[in-house]
Amino acid sequence: MTLGLVIVAGVVSVFANSKQGYRAQESSGRIQESARYALDYIGHAIRQSDMWVGVPLNNITTGTLATASGSGSCDNTWIFDVTNGVHGYAGITGTGTGAPWDCISNYIASSDVLALRYANPDAWCSNAKLGSAKATGMPYGCNSAAPYGGKNWYRGQVNRLGYLFDITSTSALSAAQTAISGSETSGILNYQFAIQTFHLESTSYTGSSGSNTVPQLYSLQIDTSTGLLTSEPVVDGVEMMKFEYGLDSGSTGSPSYQVGLWTTPPPSHPATAGRRCWRCASTSSCAAIRSTTSPTRRATT
Repeated sequence: MTLGLVIVAGVVSVFANSKQGYRAQESSGRIQESARYALDYIGHAIRQSDMWVGVPLNNITTGTLATASGSGSCDNTWIFDVTNGVHGYAGITGTGTGAPWDCISNYIASSDVLALRYANPDAWCSNAKLGSAKATGMPYGCNSAAPYGGKNWYRGQVNRLGYLFDITSTSALSAAQTAISGSETSGILNYQFAIQTFHLESTSYTGSSGSNTVPQLYSLQIDTSTGLLTSEPVVDGVEMMKFEYGLDSGSTGSPSYQVGLWTTPPPSHPATAGRRCWRCASTSSCAAIRSTTSPTRRATT
């Protein structure tokens, strides 16, 4: 009898230890999966950031735009600030004022924020169909029915001129076509404007085991249905996010040196000079971005 109890106790102990090991391994796997997804998602957005078809920033005109303002100070002026295609904000410990801080709910203290703006190459429209509803052969309509709720578009002539406008407004569309006339053969392309502001939020939910709080990676972006700036969840399990910058001061395609975070670009490195900064969460994420980025864009380690 005693021997039987000892054997049963041993079996139970082995089973309990095995189950704990499995749970630990499963938890580690989820963390790694979340990290990979977050890095891939942010890396893809970074590679698209500040893309205005080669147009100098001082040659981009802002026409009439549809309201995309979100909560707090994230108004149209902040959202459509093309001079800051890549803009980083160092994490804070208190309550921030102004955009993007007062636009973020349940912000996780000390985590960095990264705002990216660009003409979205994944949402384009031919000049012939610009402003029209979904047509045969087109993956989407080139008006308010386009993906991402994109009423605001960017029309650019490669390396020359750019124009932001509301595609649902007949007068705004006409002004854009007058300012930049021609077709694809003239190097004229049309893309939806996009913004993604990556940040961390603490999200509460109630499950079978009670209330829990989970850290999540979010993106402030234009909502698909309302056309307004909204915070959308990307992936959970990201507890802290920090970035590093490298500055390509010689336009060599590689960072010349690392620089710190800034709220606005310092006078010696103005955004209008065409210089770009690159951010990544860790050495491994930088390597991942470097391996897939174009020759003119390189992340630091």
